[in-house]
Formats: sequence, C-alpha cells, structure tokens
Amino acid sequence: MPKSQIIEGWLDDEPLNILDQKPKKPADWDDGDAPRKIPNPDFFEDLTPSKFEKIEDAREFAKEIWGIKYKIKKATEAASTSHKKTDAPAPNDEYADNKGKSKNDGSEGNNGTK
Repeated sequence: MPKSQIIEGWLDDEPLNILDQKPKKPADWDDGDAPRKIPNPDFFEDLTPSKFEKIEDAREFAKEIWGIKYKIKKATEAASTSHKKTDAPAPNDEYADNKGKSKNDGSEGNNGTK
C-alpha cells in the first residue's frame, strides 16, 4: 500500500481538529466532589519499625541538606551585598580628590580658595 493511502486512511479515521477533542479522564481522576480513594491498607501493615527508621533517617538527611542549602543561600546573599555597603569612593572617582565639591563651584583643590 503506498504511503499516501495510509495517511489518507488515517486522516479519515481521526477528527481533523484534534484541539476540539476533550481529554479523557483517567479512571482514578479526582473531581473534587467524589470521595477520595482510600490508600491500600496493606501498605500500612507493611510499615515495620525498620521502615520507620529509614523514613526518619531520610527526613533527617533532607533537613540537613535543606540547612546546608539555606546557609549557602545566606552566605551568597551576604557576599553579594557586602560590596554595596561601603561608602568609600571608587578609585577612579573624578570627585574623590575634591572631597565632594563639584567641579563647577569655582573652588580649586581642597582648601576652597579661588
């Protein structure tokens, strides 16, 4: 069968505009009004003390990782803002040797005489 016939046959079986189709809901779709499914009760029976220990270990490990990430974030923020806190003029500041006087005020140098 030529490819063109296969494509034409496929187009005949499918709707032309796929965007007009509504998505199909899965069987366990939660509509909000429907009661929720109860989890498998065997899951809870299968939780032995060793599994609780593993869960607690995982939680503690996650807390440690979160704490490290928080410390790194705070250190990065402090480092990025620390250079903004200085009031010293930049080394190439054109007003640094005039101690804040503008060039057009008629003063010469630091002593304020004309």
